[in-house]
Amino acid sequence: MFMTHASPSLALNGSRLVRLLSELELAKAPLSHRQFIERLGRCVSITDSITLAQALGRRVETPAQDADACGHDAQSACEAIQRLFVQAHAAMIERIAQTFVVSGEGRIRLPPLPQTPAKLTWEPYHRFYAAHQRELESQIQRLHLQVRDQVTALTPALAQLALLDQVFGQRVAARLKKYFAVTPRLLEKRFDQLQAQAMGGADAPADYRWVEAFCLEMQQVLLAELEARLLPLLGLVEAAMPAAAP
Repeated sequence: MFMTHASPSLALNGSRLVRLLSELELAKAPLSHRQFIERLGRCVSITDSITLAQALGRRVETPAQDADACGHDAQSACEAIQRLFVQAHAAMIERIAQTFVVSGEGRIRLPPLPQTPAKLTWEPYHRFYAAHQRELESQIQRLHLQVRDQVTALTPALAQLALLDQVFGQRVAARLKKYFAVTPRLLEKRFDQLQAQAMGGADAPADYRWVEAFCLEMQQVLLAELEARLLPLLGLVEAAMPAAAP
């Protein structure tokens, strides 16, 4: 069994995770922009709103720079931020792809197939997916801290944006974790659906083809989840790009 690599480009016109789950008939139709704003607003309490407002009003200073070197330094710093993001993103994609190879090595491995399809259960795949989620959460958190520190040093305006990013991220982190926890439950439904269809066939006793199809779908969902998790950080990276303009 082998899985193909996915494009490293991030989906900017809507969440690929929501679209993919919708295509698999595992989630409701994608939210409109208005619905998204309304749901996002419910994630922020009155106390959170006050904290965010205070962060917006806080003046953040960056180290003084020589005017002649400022343009060149900003260009180099922005390129470094972009390079850090792109390289880390590519490494995460490669890491996911490697774990979906049966002969792959490492802490996270694709569950081996049992001797008979009838003994296949969702639990090993749940552990596999949950391990990926924990790893992505940890990796992206470290990357976000690195990017935020570098963005803070560019301009006072970007330093304030980085502060707002930090405060807002702290406020919604727990809620986002809860939302991403829904994905494995949706995948379990897909697993049960494909298994039921396969067990109803004449060749069910020796049929593993549905497992390969499921693993391919699970890989695509995981890659889409990676993109969704990276979107807030991508916004911070893109916000820093104008600082490099002449």
